[in-house]
Amino acid sequence: MPWFHPRWGPVIAAGKHVVKGTPIVNTLNGSAIVESVFVDNQLADDLMTHPLLSALYIGSDWRHGQNLAWFLGISSRTPALALTIVSLFFLLGAHLQRWRCACAILTSAMTTAMNPLIGLAVAGSLFGASALVLIGTRISARRSPSEWLSALGSSQFVIPTLFLAGSLAAAPTYIHLFLLNQGATGFSSTGGAILKAAACTANFLVLAPLAVLGAWRVRSQFSIEIRTMAIAGVVLLGAVVVFHLEEGNEHNLANAAQCLLAVPAASCLFLRPGSWFKRAPHSTLTFGILIAIFLPTSVATLWSFQGMPKIPLAFQDGELQRVPKQGVLESFYSWAREETPRNAVFVADPSEPVKMSGNVSELPAFTSRSLFVDGESYLTTPYADTSARTQIAKRLLNGDVLGDDDDDYLRKLNRPLYLVTYHADRLTSTDPLVVQHGGAVFQKEFVAVFALQPTDLEGHEK
Repeated sequence: MPWFHPRWGPVIAAGKHVVKGTPIVNTLNGSAIVESVFVDNQLADDLMTHPLLSALYIGSDWRHGQNLAWFLGISSRTPALALTIVSLFFLLGAHLQRWRCACAILTSAMTTAMNPLIGLAVAGSLFGASALVLIGTRISARRSPSEWLSALGSSQFVIPTLFLAGSLAAAPTYIHLFLLNQGATGFSSTGGAILKAAACTANFLVLAPLAVLGAWRVRSQFSIEIRTMAIAGVVLLGAVVVFHLEEGNEHNLANAAQCLLAVPAASCLFLRPGSWFKRAPHSTLTFGILIAIFLPTSVATLWSFQGMPKIPLAFQDGELQRVPKQGVLESFYSWAREETPRNAVFVADPSEPVKMSGNVSELPAFTSRSLFVDGESYLTTPYADTSARTQIAKRLLNGDVLGDDDDDYLRKLNRPLYLVTYHADRLTSTDPLVVQHGGAVFQKEFVAVFALQPTDLEGHEK
């Protein structure tokens, strides 16, 4: 059960050490520390969570724990979660000023562009929750039809509607992931749902009850907004249990739920019932107790990321570079930037992507050049041509003669193509490539590049 509430982290780490012999401090072996070329997803996580973070959670799955972890690494969730908190500020307002409306649309669009799962989940859940609260409030008060219509123009309903509009406005950045994705997405299995329900109960054992209590206690001009946030957060937790997304990405919903539930939980602890601005009695003591509960795991998380090995990355004159500057890969990237057209496409082995971290190849980031096909993941499988391109890349790297269909496919790209191998140091690996494409246009140690279309490239803009 990998989702235990963060406050149990040190207890879990100690228990795993005693029962299973799991090291409290995870020491990576020497080869893992120096490896920065062929870093697979598991090694990337191991490098990022060195030396302690994986020990804090049963199953070593730290993604469902504290959101603090996302602000210490490199991830789209960092700005998405931060913008979610900012957007909640625009929800808490008594009047519909133009600037609030504009900011609501902008923050939601930016959040969704950064992380579609978080952006759509937050906007959709807040919109649905606001409608539910609106209906419930009007029914209990027995409002007239005219009062129902006026309620639709209130900030409590308009701002969530604008959140939804902003998330949909960002559709060009994510629509392909939903229309073309054929990955393992659907309902959770019975066993998985039971496990996740139990895990969510433990993970939100403090936050969720406080949020629900806060939504019930608050009696102020913002009570509707507080209830809307609480309902939206609970709905997202339910979605985590019911649905399974590819590669376990439903954890994004739990991360977003933490943000939504935080505001009503804070109102429960620190505000007097019936007042938005007056502090509750003993709020200072309450704050101190919360700090004592959550501080150990927070400190352990910070320590974990402090132990993360440095990635070979630097900025020089506003340009992203791999270090060392005279290294093999940076020499290749520098050559690509200076000697190939801006619209060049590189073909590399998708089964062994070169990257220092993350889950995509680093070549486009360092060269501003396109990659023909990348390694298989939820980022590439939505595209219909992924399988065909993978097979073409393999045939090219094997030095095979392409068939007419493959030739036509490459010709229709109408872009200069280059084949890059990262195993040129192997005695025979480049021989078939030399036979098919002539000598390498760039070669240094284990990197060799061949022009697949050895036409005059001077006509292309560099």
